[in-house]
Amino acid sequence: MAQSFETNAHQLLAAIEQHEVAEADAILTYQELSLSAGDPLVALVMRLILEDEDRHHAVLKRIAIMLRESPGLVHLIAPLNLTEEIAGRARERISAAIVAEHEGADNLARLAHEAGSHADGITSLLLVMLAKDSEKHESMLRFALDRLTPRSV
Repeated sequence: MAQSFETNAHQLLAAIEQHEVAEADAILTYQELSLSAGDPLVALVMRLILEDEDRHHAVLKRIAIMLRESPGLVHLIAPLNLTEEIAGRARERISAAIVAEHEGADNLARLAHEAGSHADGITSLLLVMLAKDSEKHESMLRFALDRLTPRSV
């Protein structure tokens, strides 16, 4: 017999909480390295990783809250008071943002390649990181667009 979604949600919650605990050691390491690496570029990289880890922690907390409050939740209810006019305008703006993020990611990746080993490669690394963020934003925008697109029944 297949497990219920609620059981899977509890397992997912446990795994997320376990991940948060496991990351604590890594965060301490990054903090220490940001202060003691002896190299300003390594310290910069460690601080950037710490900023990402803070964002990851916030997202994991939001997921955990959602799973605790509604473990059986399979689909969110439709947005309230969303007229087709409002949804249509939002879809247009989101579609334009998807194109912009995609083009931005491509441009940043090209610049990263062109930067080569500038500043021992840190410029290229940072540009690649920004390109990946733009790719992530594009995925998030595609989710939002899908959420606002009417489904045929």
